[in-house]
Amino acid sequence: MVERAPSRADDLGMNPNADRDAPRFPALHDTSVQILLGIFTLAAALVFGYVLEPLVTFRPIDAEVVGAGVAKLSLKGWKSNTIRTYQSDIFFRYEVAGVPYMGRQYRRADLESSPRMAQLRGQSFTAHRRVRAWYNPFHPDEAVLTRTPSWSVLVWTVLIAGLPWFAAFVVRTSAPR
Repeated sequence: MVERAPSRADDLGMNPNADRDAPRFPALHDTSVQILLGIFTLAAALVFGYVLEPLVTFRPIDAEVVGAGVAKLSLKGWKSNTIRTYQSDIFFRYEVAGVPYMGRQYRRADLESSPRMAQLRGQSFTAHRRVRAWYNPFHPDEAVLTRTPSWSVLVWTVLIAGLPWFAAFVVRTSAPR
């Protein structure tokens, strides 16, 4: 079949065959698909905002390391599969406007799949050592030791949020015309 260029008559709605010849993309025009894509996009934007906020708003402050440990999080999955992630808790003291605070996060969304990595990170901070921390001026009780984003969280967010968009694109391009 030879592709024809759209004419002015098509634009004005005077061509009776215009609807029959127009490409149909049912997946992207379906309201439920649009809502699903919107939810995934909104969730990805919120995760990006949460992980990248320290780069924009957090301010530097001197802190003192108190101690360190490793927290293990176990998530029970379907058919009793267990997903274990580990977080290095590095406790540090800091003061904002004369008010003392205690922080414990290395970075936002700091989850490691290996207990050894979390333990090594915790051991790299010795007690009573002075370090630079970053605190949120809008919520001074929230502080981290590094503002660098967790790249694994960002990559997984892109993959999970991009999957529905990719599926909608595949359905759109493979839809009969």
